[in-house]
Amino acid sequence: MYISGVDPSPRAAVLTFLIASAVCGVLYAIVIPPFAGPDEKSHFLRAWWVSEGHVLALRDGHRVGFMLPADVVNIREPFAASSTVDRADIRAGLRAPAAHEPRIFHHDPDHAIASVFPYIPQGLGIALGRAFGVSPLLCACFGRWMNLLAGIALTAFAVWLLPAYRWLLIVLALTPMSNYLRVTLSGDVVTIALSYLFIALAARALFLDDGLVSPRLWAAITIAGGLLCLTKVTYIPLAMLPLAVPSRRFASAAAAWRARAIQAGIALAAAFVSSRIASYYWEPFRDDVTAPREQFAYILGHPLAFLKVLYLEHVVHARWYLISMIGDLGSGEFIVVLPKLLVLFCLLAMLALLILDTNPQVHVTPLQRVYTAILCAGSTFAIALAVYTTWNFVGADHIDGLQGRYYLPFVPAAAFIVHRAVNGLAQRWRMAMTIAVVAIVNAVALKVIANQWYP
Repeated sequence: MYISGVDPSPRAAVLTFLIASAVCGVLYAIVIPPFAGPDEKSHFLRAWWVSEGHVLALRDGHRVGFMLPADVVNIREPFAASSTVDRADIRAGLRAPAAHEPRIFHHDPDHAIASVFPYIPQGLGIALGRAFGVSPLLCACFGRWMNLLAGIALTAFAVWLLPAYRWLLIVLALTPMSNYLRVTLSGDVVTIALSYLFIALAARALFLDDGLVSPRLWAAITIAGGLLCLTKVTYIPLAMLPLAVPSRRFASAAAAWRARAIQAGIALAAAFVSSRIASYYWEPFRDDVTAPREQFAYILGHPLAFLKVLYLEHVVHARWYLISMIGDLGSGEFIVVLPKLLVLFCLLAMLALLILDTNPQVHVTPLQRVYTAILCAGSTFAIALAVYTTWNFVGADHIDGLQGRYYLPFVPAAAFIVHRAVNGLAQRWRMAMTIAVVAIVNAVALKVIANQWYP
């Protein structure tokens, strides 16, 4: 199928991603033990609640959480007693009986505030396991596989639609961190993949000059942007990306402003709903965290102190976030840190594709470059502000809880800031380079994981 204004054969990129993501998915699913993902136990409980048809969490006085079978809440984690995997625990968990009564209320402020949308795939998988009457741990495996399929499908569509940087996106979506996340129950899987799809759709309207934007494309952009904001309100700046689509891409100036108003209005409405749900269900995650309002009051009263915190996190500690975006797997004391040389190799490969994976038919104006940079900076600020106000004590001199993977959703948009309308490297060499990088990086990562968790 020919895609106007773009390389007429995206099949090679899509097929490469589908094969590589499937292979990596199987291998990572084998070596990543249950609940080894970031906060995966909490994600599992949220997904189980969704599998029973519930959209919102429960509030019990000052506690928020879910009413779940005791077998589900008390499921044994393979990391319970050591930093290595107990295979016997996993086998026993898989053979255990299905979850049954009684039910207990589980206080879980971590993800009671989360939107239901990024838990639909996991919920469907767990519901399928419950229908078959399998153990809670096997239900979790069903949820993991559905999450993996959803992440692959959404990202594959993004690769198909992206007018430039397809191979860069493939490398980004197949880093050890990305592969690791996709085989867990994390809600970040759908969030990240949806952001890639949204950016791909928006980029087609923004940077191609192949006639008028079709109503179908604009509707897809609007829906994807709304879902992204409903998933995580911190990405509202990114959702404003389509506002820079040139007026010449619409039937008239009035039609352009009307389309922009509808898109922005739906994104803002979705963000409002998401923020209201989060506000209603918010409870302190930690004993030393009081309330976001007090943290906001501190920021307004000490703006220079907060600017110093932002400088510390995004300039002084920038290297750490780049590393954790690719190669810090696991959670808490069970984290697996990949060799820094491997992470550097992956970053250099992506930098090379940033220069070489271009499209001469993709034109980014100076104004669009500035606007995109502002939106990416805005999303960076929104993420830092959200974590600082909800996860840190009032007046903290750093931001505890900030993770490199939070920045993955807008990396493809940031790439267009420096895009040049030139031919770039021949497609066959882009594919060869991508396959080599993905194979080398993940082969080493899998070996490191296996050595640490399965000595």
